[in-house]
Amino acid sequence: CNCTIYRMIKAAGQFLLHLIGSIINISSDAVNSLDMIGFNVSNTVREGINNVRDGVMDGFKSNSRIDSPPHFLNLTSIDAREDVIWGSIGLSLVFLPGVAILITYGLTGSIKETVVATTSFLCFPLVLVAVQTLSVCGKGKEFLPSLVAVEAVFQCFPQLVLQFFIIIHDYPLTPVLIITILSSFLVLLKNAIVYDKEGIAFEDWQAVLKYSFKIVPIYISVILFRVGSYSIILAYLRFWAIIPLGLLIIELCLLAKFYVDYTLVDAMIASIMNMGMMNMGMRWRDTDVNLSMKMAWHGKWNLTRDMRFIKWSAMAIFFHLFLTMAILISMVNTNPELMDHWPALILHPTSCHKFDFNVVCGSVLACGAVNILLLRF
Repeated sequence: CNCTIYRMIKAAGQFLLHLIGSIINISSDAVNSLDMIGFNVSNTVREGINNVRDGVMDGFKSNSRIDSPPHFLNLTSIDAREDVIWGSIGLSLVFLPGVAILITYGLTGSIKETVVATTSFLCFPLVLVAVQTLSVCGKGKEFLPSLVAVEAVFQCFPQLVLQFFIIIHDYPLTPVLIITILSSFLVLLKNAIVYDKEGIAFEDWQAVLKYSFKIVPIYISVILFRVGSYSIILAYLRFWAIIPLGLLIIELCLLAKFYVDYTLVDAMIASIMNMGMMNMGMRWRDTDVNLSMKMAWHGKWNLTRDMRFIKWSAMAIFFHLFLTMAILISMVNTNPELMDHWPALILHPTSCHKFDFNVVCGSVLACGAVNILLLRF
């Protein structure tokens, strides 16, 4: 009986963790995007908090003989710079996972699946929060893994790339943007770790702690490497970035189709899912493996074709991005003003008034190398 209660509390706590993380992440992404578009939502929220604070302090002063304490809560911020294009892209990314859910469940499943797919397409954030709220109460659990997976792949990771992209373009680092970056990073990390450990049974808390020390550096290094690489490549090459990134997708599709023996559709899906994080997704697994990735110390890599794809796609992405970044570093150092927009970026190979381009790129590539070493290939 005690074991059953413990499992129920543990499951409810995990679902509650998903819920709180998603609410903070979605809210900060939406507020930051609306600020960039020009609606100044963060100022409205801040003014509301300040009004509530002032009301509380005035009430305290009128009902007490003691002077009210000083106003330490002075919520000021750096004003956001209006950028309608990037703000609109950021806002669209909040709803993008709904498209993936619609494709996943389609319109050929059960009525329940069709309702979830259609409503996710229309308003993914609402469905995600609703399903997570129901999961805390023990309902709707069958949809939660897919919703959380697409949240990480199609919202958190692209948002991180976009956020670092606009920072490279000298966008002011506002408190809302900082919260947005931290929430996207933590939700992405949380989703990866939670679903990576689903196929593993731990004997005690020491085993959980030991596992966490092993797995957290792997995910942190892969996030920093891929987000940093994509952000820098997109910031410098802009529309020309479609060439190296398009080639990467083709490479992953060919790898999945001919080496791992996926169908063409599964190869495309697996390639897109793995460009950001190492992720398989429930509907494309041929064995009962983890929703996210299965690390080398969990078992042998070549037991399933899914593990082979994760292994070789991780290596392919590393070497492809490493080569692309090396070419870009050579171009920037040869001529820092080769493209018209490069002088406006906050990275520069020689200027003492900007961040060192070579140091930043070298740090990003170092994260990728560390990730490959940690994967124990």
